[in-house]
Amino acid sequence: MSYKYLNIGQAEACWNKNYTRILKYTLEMSHQGLNEHKILSAPDLDMLQTKAQMQADKWNEKWSLIEDKRNVQKAKVASAEEAKSRTQDAVDALIEIENILHKTLTIDDTVDWRQLKKVEPFPENKPSQPSKKKHINYPVSPDKVTPVFTFFEKIFKPMKEKKIREYDQQHIKDLKQWEEEKASIDMQNLQNEKNYENLLDTWKKNVEAWDERKNKYLQEQVDYNAKIDSLKDKYIKLDPMAIEEYCEIVLNNSQYPESFPKSFELEYNSENKVLIVDYELPSLECFPTLKEVKFISGKNELKETFISETQLLKIFDDTIYKITLRTLHELFEADVANALDAISFNGIVQAINKATGKEENNCIVSIQAFKQEFISIELSKVEPKICFKNLKGVAST
Repeated sequence: MSYKYLNIGQAEACWNKNYTRILKYTLEMSHQGLNEHKILSAPDLDMLQTKAQMQADKWNEKWSLIEDKRNVQKAKVASAEEAKSRTQDAVDALIEIENILHKTLTIDDTVDWRQLKKVEPFPENKPSQPSKKKHINYPVSPDKVTPVFTFFEKIFKPMKEKKIREYDQQHIKDLKQWEEEKASIDMQNLQNEKNYENLLDTWKKNVEAWDERKNKYLQEQVDYNAKIDSLKDKYIKLDPMAIEEYCEIVLNNSQYPESFPKSFELEYNSENKVLIVDYELPSLECFPTLKEVKFISGKNELKETFISETQLLKIFDDTIYKITLRTLHELFEADVANALDAISFNGIVQAINKATGKEENNCIVSIQAFKQEFISIELSKVEPKICFKNLKGVAST
């Protein structure tokens, strides 16, 4: 598979303070087309490679969808139907963002360990056994034909003997031709047998190589799935690295609009059971602004209407609080090991400073939420900003 605009760095080992043990491996990767960046981590290189592959596939799929939409837009002709379709897409995009908190409330965010395992069958079909060519049988042996004599041949002995000789010679000729055909058939059958034996030998070697690849594939699955089981066991036993890994899986499973970034860093403090989450929030540029598309029949063109800057700022403000509460909810709901007493969430926005023209990372929301207090909140009924403030959250939006 071809991956456009994808950059992947080298895996790096993170050691403990005494440099006696590798704590985890990290990998930095980015997608220039999407302008997205992510730092992956895993307890071993195999799992890190799998994560990198999954992330690359996600970005590739996301970029393909964007390119497909662009190509469709170029190909479409202005029409009332096109205006209606684009208006519906715009409405759906705004509704998706409006429901960004409520959407997660109907989903069980607990990690399904079975879904993390590799269970796909070996993708290669077993080589087909060559078919043996049908054995060529001999033609029927020519019978000796008894001549039929005319009246004169019966009377004149020389004529009769001549005819007998001719029939004998023809029979000898037929026998010779038959023997030649037999010899040719013997050679053809022998050649077919040799060819089949060669094909069979090649097939056996191909099957042997196929078996080796299959066994290696299945063994890698067994080894990988054993690591998933080990991760699960470590998580239940409250291993700090496993808890970070588990929480990363939870957040990666969370589905957001395509234009939203999905980048974060986690750090778990086992002493006070607090998870620190540095989460990249969507900037204003990530939000859809199209409101409606109308078809102007007189000009045969489409006219786009956008939401106002005031509306955009309100949607942005509301969404920031919703994502914050949603992230806290997903992590606390998935915390089946009771590893989290609290979460310290820092929401960061990456945007261009209009005064300097430089890209900056600004922390615009910060909150420390305690599990017992948070899970008692009925998120389906709250006003996100008020709820955030009530939890002593600090914001600069």
